[in-house]
Amino acid sequence: MRNKIKKFVMGALAILGIAALLSGCGPTATPVNTAVVQTSVDPIVTNILTSLNNNDYAGFSQSFSQTMKNAINKSAFDKFYSQMQTAVGDYQSDLFFSMTNKSGSVSVIYIAQYSKEPAGVSVSVTVQPVNSSYEVQGLVLSSPSLAGKPIDVSDLRSYADLETENALVSLQNNDLAGFTKDFNQTMKKAMSQSAFSKLYKLMSSTVGDYQSKEFEIVTSTNNILTIEYYAQYSLEPAGVWVSISFDGSRKISGLYFNSPKLQ
Repeated sequence: MRNKIKKFVMGALAILGIAALLSGCGPTATPVNTAVVQTSVDPIVTNILTSLNNNDYAGFSQSFSQTMKNAINKSAFDKFYSQMQTAVGDYQSDLFFSMTNKSGSVSVIYIAQYSKEPAGVSVSVTVQPVNSSYEVQGLVLSSPSLAGKPIDVSDLRSYADLETENALVSLQNNDLAGFTKDFNQTMKKAMSQSAFSKLYKLMSSTVGDYQSKEFEIVTSTNNILTIEYYAQYSLEPAGVWVSISFDGSRKISGLYFNSPKLQ
């Protein structure tokens, strides 16, 4: 498991469409001790993905509730294994992304890398505390290839990596013109000089200087491609998630910055 981030990404500075918003304004979920939960759930998820990769049903299901074992029996597992091997290939690594608590259950999302899926695989696991451990009550793996709609990641990154880098560097340099150069018209109209100045001051004072980024996963919704980059900033040891969306004209149509310090 790649050990990049061990804290729940709680807050989000969002720039999308016509407004700059702070996330977390809706109903608040019951708080959980994220570090404690993650310490228990990390090995469970790694074991599930490793066992699935090794065609090992006993290992795969060892932390499942009885309901989950009934739902994913050996026959269903065999089909799942074949589908994974065909669509995304071999499991390579996983990275903790987020955690939420609802009605006594905890939903944890990981981003996993597979040998044949350059777009990345989202792994959503729902767990519930049982005695001193956690029992798996839900498991969903999703990716463009698993959905039968593969994405040309090489083509996407040929422009997305450069546009994202330009936006992040321009923001650090307090350069509004550079920052909005690749925005679509809706985004450009939303980003006034005043809004940009507030964003610049918040980022520079809270997470510091931008240093680097890594591509992690891409999803597609209504012809909008959204990439999650994991970025390093000088004052944010937990890292910053940069979620950036591109429209059909290869222009930036959404941009979010997520990190514990930005809440």
